[in-house]
Amino acid sequence: MSNNKVLPDWAQLRRDIEAEVARLEHAGRSHRAWADRRRAQLAALPAEQILEAVRTTVAREQRVRGEVETAVVALNTKVGQFNARVPVDSLQIAPFRVERFLEGP
Repeated sequence: MSNNKVLPDWAQLRRDIEAEVARLEHAGRSHRAWADRRRAQLAALPAEQILEAVRTTVAREQRVRGEVETAVVALNTKVGQFNARVPVDSLQIAPFRVERFLEGP
């Protein structure tokens, strides 16, 4: 297998999980940066514009949370598959939580 650069299915699954975790972490960092900028923008808005801007902000927050929740469910499905296939229990991965990606470290 190593001569042909073929990984066992569980090892490839681990790589897929790591890639998805990296993607979600990047998306979380980007969203947190957007939220920080948005808070600064909201603080500078005139009173008559705040209500609509807050509605838009809340809608985006809800959309992003829903997308991350869906991605974490799919990720945890892969984690379950990995844990069932990995030959050594000490290599198993704990399931992920949405907060890890939305709230950051």
